[in-house]
Amino acid sequence: MALSEIPDLILCDVQMPEQDGYEVLRTLRQNSLAATIPFIFLTAQGGKADFRRGMELGADDYLTKPFTKAELSLETANYYSTADCRTPASRSQT
Repeated sequence: MALSEIPDLILCDVQMPEQDGYEVLRTLRQNSLAATIPFIFLTAQGGKADFRRGMELGADDYLTKPFTKAELSLETANYYSTADCRTPASRSQT
């Protein structure tokens, strides 16, 4: 997986056609440039085992569908208002 730009936050579905979200997260966490990017799953898979799997792989949050625009806005705002969501330049310094 090539990263031409480092995002501040990644929102990812679990169910995707070629590579599921768990594999995307696993790959990102092995990349030194992408390992610290906050990662939120957005998914219809709401079982405890699914949630646990995502969190064990290093997801920062796990929102189950359906969710409201307000819930998504609140979750993303939490990452932009905390020190966990740093600029790419400061991420590379830690």
